[in-house]
Amino acid sequence: FFSAFGLFFLWTPEMQWLMTMLYDTMQYYASLFYYLVSNGSFEKCPYFADRLQAKCQVYSVAITLGYLWGKKHYRAESLAEDMRVNFRNVAIPGTGIALSRFVCCRLVALPFMLILYPLVCLIAALNVGYKNKGSKTAPETVSQAYCEQLVTPQDWFSYWRLNSFLAALHEAETHAPGYRQEDKWTFLVEGEQAGVPISPYLKKPEAIVVKDRHEEGGMGLFFFKNATVGGKWILQERLDNGEFVKSILPPNAPLSTFRVM
Repeated sequence: FFSAFGLFFLWTPEMQWLMTMLYDTMQYYASLFYYLVSNGSFEKCPYFADRLQAKCQVYSVAITLGYLWGKKHYRAESLAEDMRVNFRNVAIPGTGIALSRFVCCRLVALPFMLILYPLVCLIAALNVGYKNKGSKTAPETVSQAYCEQLVTPQDWFSYWRLNSFLAALHEAETHAPGYRQEDKWTFLVEGEQAGVPISPYLKKPEAIVVKDRHEEGGMGLFFFKNATVGGKWILQERLDNGEFVKSILPPNAPLSTFRVM
């Protein structure tokens, strides 16, 4: 009783925001335990019941680490392998450490999401708070930034990863043949056969060699075998934006594309 009485008088607004952070963190861990250990379903999950994005976000993490990790992926031998390839150009902000390092195996990925990821979220939130130091709302800003990054991230990578997870889950459950088109070569060949406009590609030569102008001793050589003869590489001339697209973009803008769904 006396401890609770004392806590009442020691309670500050800062403690309120701290408790919000702790509450979301505990729900994050409880959700992962529910999905990964208890094998619970998304529909019956009691955590983040009134926060759909948070519920979807944590579910995507759990099912990626669990059910989908070793599943055959439409672009690779497994979802894990696909992440190793596509996370190479994404790094933890401010570190240069590629995220592909943390999906090298499940024994690394799991501790990363359980320990390092919440810590990274906290550091990022403290950085936001530091930029608002001196403000009365700094503790609230830190709390909001931490909770957002942990369970409702708004950055492009998180939405892209969520979209990729959803596609992987849908393909694993339905085996829809349309996912074959994710192979760029399949898309070009079948699109051409169907009369759909495609980006032009070189049917010849069968292979090309790219050489560095100055390196000697057989170094600086790169060989690319054309996909037309079973190789890995699609050979194309560089494409530029059309005149209309150029007219609405800044000078020297990169090639701009859009997807037809």
